[in-house]
Parts: sequence; C-alpha cells; structure tokens
Amino acid sequence: MTFTFTALLCLGHTLGLRISVLAGSLPKPILRVQPDSVVSKQSKVTFLCGGTQGARWYCLYKEGSQYPLCKEIPSKSGNTAEFPISKIDEHHAGHYYCYYQINGKHSQVSDALELVVTGAHSKPSLSAQPSPVVTSGQKVILQCVSGQNYDRFILTKEGPQKLYQMQNSWYNYTTRKFEAFFSVHPVTSNQRWTFRCYYYDSHNPEVWSEPSDPLERLVSGEEPHPFHLMVR
Repeated sequence: MTFTFTALLCLGHTLGLRISVLAGSLPKPILRVQPDSVVSKQSKVTFLCGGTQGARWYCLYKEGSQYPLCKEIPSKSGNTAEFPISKIDEHHAGHYYCYYQINGKHSQVSDALELVVTGAHSKPSLSAQPSPVVTSGQKVILQCVSGQNYDRFILTKEGPQKLYQMQNSWYNYTTRKFEAFFSVHPVTSNQRWTFRCYYYDSHNPEVWSEPSDPLERLVSGEEPHPFHLMVR
C-alpha cells in the first residue's frame, strides 16, 4: 500500500502491541475518508483520523496488513491526522482502523471504516422493468445485468440518504447473462432519484465493477400523471 505522506513504518508494532492498543484506555478516535468510502480506481482519497488534544502520533491500519503506518503531526494541525493516497487501486480496498498515542499510551482503535474500490470489472447494464413508465405511488423494479460470472449485485441511489441494496445474481439461460432484480419503494413526483448498479465477488466484497450508466427518474407533469425512468 503506497501512501503519499512521509510516514514512519512502525516496525516495533507487533501483534502483542496491537492487542494492547485494543485494550487502550484513551478514548477511541473517529476515522473518516474523503471524498467518499466508495471510490473509483485511480482516484485520490484521504483518511482523516480525529483524536484528542495532545495527541501527536497517529497510526492507520488496514485489516490484513502486517504493520500499521504511523506519522507525527505538528501541533498546529490540531487533533486530526491526514493519510492521503494519491491513486487508489483494488489492493487498497478493505477495512481500516486508526489510533493515536499520548506519552507512550495508546488509544482504543476507531470503529472500522470500509473502503470500496470500483472499476475492477466491466460495467453492467441497468433498466426498469417491465417498462420505464410507472405511475406515482407504484413500486419500481430495476434489473441489473452482466455478462460476467460474479455472484452479487449492488444497487445505489444518489443523494444524502444513499441507498444500498444487495441481491444474489442468477443465470438467465435465455440471454446467457447474470442478472438481479431490485424492488424500489413507491415513488412520488416530488422525489428525484438516480440509480446505478455494480457487481462483485462475495469473496472480495470491497472490490466492485465499474458502475452502470445512471438511471434517472424524471417526472413528466404533476400527479396523477406517470413519470419516466430514463438512462442518462
């Protein structure tokens, strides 16, 4: 894993020390990532580990890695350490934790943060079934289709309350493709939703395909007129 900051690789952090971190008495920090926890390959992300006043040493740890990556922050940085990655790839996907040190004492570890990397496989297609025209208040069925043999599909919705739905894939012997169906709650004309879907291998759940083309719900007039789901 290649980070673009000047970091000290803490070779002294053995398994025994990581166990002591888990039992640390200092409050656990808060781990965040910008711009999002779902990012495409080659994009830049920055992990932010927020500790407490007086903490100068911060460590970021990826589940499955042998050692954490640690850095000392200047006093003017406050109580947050930044860990940027300039170019994300699928090897960066996984669960991350962070902790800090004060006078040789270690904090508890943060809650886990899952980083998902998209773009590892070709994109699927997304469509509305049985028709792109539905009536306000009616449920919408979305179909995600791929020619690749992967066993999970994910549906996402843009917006502040991002929706994730997961479905197992099944093989359509007629089309010779893998697909999944998603039922979306009844929609009304005052909602504007944009959907995308992805697929992935359940044995590597943080590495997704490229996103499908977006499917946008567009209202055609006021209720009770129908609205359309259209691909942009």
